[in-house]
Amino acid sequence: MPTGTSAGITYGSISTSNVGTSQTTSVTRFSFQFFEAPSIINIQPSLATLDGRVAPSSNCRFDEDAGQADKKHISIWIENFPATQSAADVKITIGTNVCTGTATSPLPCSVKHVLPLDSGGVKSLYVTVSVPIATVTGWVPIKAEFIGTTVLARSPKSAGKAQALRFYKPVPAMLSDQYFKTRDTGSACIVAGLCGGGEFPVDRFKVEKALYTIQIPKEGGGKLTFTIGEFDKVIDAIRNWLQNSTC
Repeated sequence: MPTGTSAGITYGSISTSNVGTSQTTSVTRFSFQFFEAPSIINIQPSLATLDGRVAPSSNCRFDEDAGQADKKHISIWIENFPATQSAADVKITIGTNVCTGTATSPLPCSVKHVLPLDSGGVKSLYVTVSVPIATVTGWVPIKAEFIGTTVLARSPKSAGKAQALRFYKPVPAMLSDQYFKTRDTGSACIVAGLCGGGEFPVDRFKVEKALYTIQIPKEGGGKLTFTIGEFDKVIDAIRNWLQNSTC
């Protein structure tokens, strides 16, 4: 097979002839395609929790989770991908989870947006896809496949990356604490943002060198309330303490 100088359709021919006279008896013409192999050039974010949450990214062109507390979509940039008409032309596989833009049910994941890009003559495709739930931590591959229809398409077009998205299990984290001298008389320590006596709680929480620092008056007394992120990860460990404590 000869090498091509640019992507596109080219033509050739095969001819037959008599051995003795070298006279051509038949000619068959054919065409074949040169193309640049698609490749995944960027994935943002590339880190997700086991339940499919990711950090916000300023590089993403669409905010699929606008108004939501948690972000659950990633963006993928694919170079030399065939021209697409809609999300239905793209299939993304994250680990073993197949994500398409045509599924009636979005689970386990789905392709939301596709946007053709052209940077200095290099064409690429921008794709947003929801993150599936994982059961184990570690890296998983991502594969992007063109499943639309293209005139004179000669071979499947796909791109893959082995270590593309890393799932991790978040650890519990202290988010804040509030100190107050007198608790509310009800079942909660703070009601409508106020302590007992209508006083505002004092936020004395600080993080210094990854250590939690809580400041309370040296004479003691009063109460502390804590806000803990990823609290469900430690429920079993502190359930007994909560059952035997009062705020």
